[in-house]
Amino acid sequence: MTRKLGFRFFPGSLLILIFAFLKYISRQILTFGLLLSGSFSFYAQVVSGVDSVTVLPEVLLLEEKKVKHTEGIIPSQIIGEKIFDNFSPVDAVSAINQIPGVYILSGALNTNRITIRGIGARTLFGTDKLRLYYDDIPVTDGSGFSSIEAFDLENLSQIEVVKGPKATTFGTNLGGAIILTPKEGLGQGSTLFNNTTFGSYGLFKNNLSFRHTDGSLSLNMNYGHLESEGYRDNSQFNRDGVLLHGSYTIDDKNQIGILINYIDYTAQIPSSLGITAFQDDPTQAAFTWAASKGFEANKYSLVGINYKHQFSPKFQNSTSLFYSYLDHYEARPFGILDEYTNGFGFRTRFRGSAKLIGLNSIYSFGTEVYKDEYTWSEFENLYAENDGEGSLQGDQFADNKEYRTQFNAFGTLSADLFPGFNVQLGLNVNQTQYDYRDMFNTGDANRSAVREFKVIALPSINLNYRINNYQSVYANISKGFSNPTLEETLTPDGLINPDIAQETGTNFELGSRLFLLKNKL
Repeated sequence: MTRKLGFRFFPGSLLILIFAFLKYISRQILTFGLLLSGSFSFYAQVVSGVDSVTVLPEVLLLEEKKVKHTEGIIPSQIIGEKIFDNFSPVDAVSAINQIPGVYILSGALNTNRITIRGIGARTLFGTDKLRLYYDDIPVTDGSGFSSIEAFDLENLSQIEVVKGPKATTFGTNLGGAIILTPKEGLGQGSTLFNNTTFGSYGLFKNNLSFRHTDGSLSLNMNYGHLESEGYRDNSQFNRDGVLLHGSYTIDDKNQIGILINYIDYTAQIPSSLGITAFQDDPTQAAFTWAASKGFEANKYSLVGINYKHQFSPKFQNSTSLFYSYLDHYEARPFGILDEYTNGFGFRTRFRGSAKLIGLNSIYSFGTEVYKDEYTWSEFENLYAENDGEGSLQGDQFADNKEYRTQFNAFGTLSADLFPGFNVQLGLNVNQTQYDYRDMFNTGDANRSAVREFKVIALPSINLNYRINNYQSVYANISKGFSNPTLEETLTPDGLINPDIAQETGTNFELGSRLFLLKNKL
């Protein structure tokens, strides 16, 4: 069951969003909404003359339009709010399954795996081999893993998916790229909106949002809370999140934007069952995970600043600086993992149009630098000696640190060779380096090593022929890559294998866009 409440007030009103206070306010709005169990209607009629004219106030119908972020004729698919509304706010990730060739498997609220055309299916937990962006900021970590569960998808206006390594400006990962875009204020004025969802097994989700838009300022602030007892034993989930997204237009040529996203969640882990245990009682947790009361706790922060400048009507730039922090603690029966990751980076993209040898052309170029520092320690789990109280941290048996650097340079050029026929060339250059340091072992047992992969060039070519306004055909040839994780670069003895290289592949694609029966089919 979902209940929505909306309020509208005039510009200039102030809303102070404080993390703890928001939780209280959202529950008060929920209580107020539940009290509105009756409705009251009052009618009045004013008799007017035969020739009188009644002037009705202006009515504006507002809806966020879909924006294609990928360059030129690169084929991509976008799902927006109308698709999200067809799913429960708790299960918004399933909207991605509406895109052919894209599949998201949700093992739990805190565990999702996205595959594109089967790429990434061999990964047991989590998502790799694709590039994830949030409002033009890369949020895939240095080893190639992406966590879509770090974001409340109820705050999104759209998701754009590129299948295969043809995105160029958004990476050339083998699986493709996914671009998340947060909601923005529409029209003029200020709006306070609350959306509440109840469900079985103690499910409660609340999303409180404030949006303000005037001539130069666009501001969107959200607070979300989600809790569930879970269907199985040891499967409780509790999450709080705050999002601040805004932009300020300085003048006709300059705009500055800010993004702050914070997620704090704790999830118990029931783990998987064998067939015998499942048939006996599907609600039970795996024995050792139940005995240790296994869980994970995550605190994730993302901060970004964006600056846009219009040099001329035909040339512009967008530059972003960003920082991310993840604090992860996971109590597993075979050991307790305590890790944190500091990441920061820089991304700039220039776009323009010009006449090249008499042809109308659109071009883009830029660079992206991402560095992160991954620190993790492992400890014994003494849950068997804790009198049934669950996990108990024991002696440390591992202490590691890894510095990861990725550099990407990219460029695209699109030209109309003749009416209806367009060619787009792209090139992405990647350089990746891992610096692994074993802080626990000494002497011959120490596994510290540095691995610097070779520079790789990843070209692509896109062709598009528009038959008419409703029908077109396209083709693509592109080369992509995937970085190995630290575990994949190690030998069975735990040493860095210098022969392990980046995985590369070539994508061939031929397709069509057909709108039949006057765009009805």
